[in-house]
Amino acid sequence: MKKIILLIAAVALTLAGCSSDADKANSNLSKAAEQFEVQRRIVGINGITDKALFEVEGRCSLERADGQLDVICKVCPL
Repeated sequence: MKKIILLIAAVALTLAGCSSDADKANSNLSKAAEQFEVQRRIVGINGITDKALFEVEGRCSLERADGQLDVICKVCPL
């Protein structure tokens, strides 16, 4: 009985440490975007009127904290 419990615990710990390819790709993409390596288009929309408040396009870092949105962008000249 003890061996079965230990085996189940070992399998559970092994599976808990695994992440899917989609999770890894999402993590890599998020890190690249925060290091200004990914082209982004960010649109702020008023939730009541559904009108666009602002639009930014470029290599942007996006941070959300305490109800505040911070966007820092590197924009290439045209």
